[in-house]
Amino acid sequence: MKGNKDVIPACTVTQPTSVVFQPPFQTIEQAAKTLGVSNYYLRQLKTDKRLPGFEVGNKYYVDVTSLWEQLHALSERGTDTIE
Repeated sequence: MKGNKDVIPACTVTQPTSVVFQPPFQTIEQAAKTLGVSNYYLRQLKTDKRLPGFEVGNKYYVDVTSLWEQLHALSERGTDTIE
């Protein structure tokens, strides 16, 4: 996988030659850190029922791959609203 610049689900490319594994489902706090967005933003998406994931007990697990795809699509469209 060295030098592979394709998007790899559940992974974060930190440099062209290294890949750091990230679990596909993370808590809101972990997902915010992984994706470089605020906890507040993710919690607002959850309140609006636009955050991909599921709840177990009192914890919400974010589908990081799906959310990354949504955020990536937003950046390509030049908008900041997830539909």
